[in-house]
Amino acid sequence: MATPHYDPDDGISLAILEDAFDSLTDALEYERINIKLEKAMEIMATDDLPQLLQQGKVWTYPNSSYFLVEFDPDEEYGYFDWLLDRCADAGFTPVIAHPERYHAVRRNPEMAQQWQKKGYGVQVNRDSLLGMFGEHPFYCADLLL
Repeated sequence: MATPHYDPDDGISLAILEDAFDSLTDALEYERINIKLEKAMEIMATDDLPQLLQQGKVWTYPNSSYFLVEFDPDEEYGYFDWLLDRCADAGFTPVIAHPERYHAVRRNPEMAQQWQKKGYGVQVNRDSLLGMFGEHPFYCADLLL
């Protein structure tokens, strides 16, 4: 699963990402590397994310309503639920990328449990579990698991 980072505000268009994905799949085929590559993206959280999802302007996981979303590490507690719930109300299911790296989650790891109860997913980062982001993300990732 290819999940490039995507920030709707950084000026990189979906067309550029489509071209990059097509180039990669062409290279895999040319090199006879037998991998079926699918596309999704790690979407930076923005206020208009529910609309972007509904309009098909961001990639969800193939053939599903699931999408991978990342937040600014310093994001305020209330913003998470406000945006995630709006996306769910729009018919999409969030998977929160590396929650152990967000200060609000490290202060209140029960947030992730509440997300699970709502049917949302979380994706813990391997490097956090290896201690590569420091001890706070390591302990939070371990707790979340």
